[in-house]
Amino acid sequence: MLASDILSRVTDQLNDAGYTRWTEAEVLRYMSDGQREIAMKLPRAVAKTSVVQMAANDTRQSIPADGSSLIRVSRNMGSDGATPGNDITLADRETLSKFNPGRHSAVGSTVIKHYLYEADDNPYEFEVEPRTHATTPVYAELVYAQIPAELTTNTDTLTVIDTYSNALVEYTTYRTLDKETEYGGPDGRAAAHLGRFYAALGVSGSN
Repeated sequence: MLASDILSRVTDQLNDAGYTRWTEAEVLRYMSDGQREIAMKLPRAVAKTSVVQMAANDTRQSIPADGSSLIRVSRNMGSDGATPGNDITLADRETLSKFNPGRHSAVGSTVIKHYLYEADDNPYEFEVEPRTHATTPVYAELVYAQIPAELTTNTDTLTVIDTYSNALVEYTTYRTLDKETEYGGPDGRAAAHLGRFYAALGVSGSN
């Protein structure tokens, strides 16, 4: 979905199709904020699947630079990044430490069995077990939440998946009206759009 698809719906609600009161650039900024808000509330709304080469000879790994948090490490993808292999399962630190206390210095492997992810401590890194091989490339399929790019033109592609387009319309409309106290404050329209935004996401405003 393109930014223009959301712009047209927002400007229809604002009765400002010609960008008389709000410029297109301004509405795009609010839309960018909306994408980031959605990504923070629901990482799955900006989920991306990628095959990523793991750091060699290490248990500690990083998500791609365009990611904000890990959703899942799905499966091995061979030494060429194109050969589907065994699933990779989520484990916890206590279990890994109990059954393989020397895993950080153990002999490396070309096949990952488990991963450990503690988002509250560091959302950008995760660990794998066993340690990756020192010389043979190790690839894994990751699902992670993207960091939405700033929207600058109406032809930009949205990061948020189409399912949440209505939520993005509501947030963008809320922000435009919230700025204009003459239109957004007295009649409560801005607050109403914000409420519909949270309802569309299925979350409360305090989350």
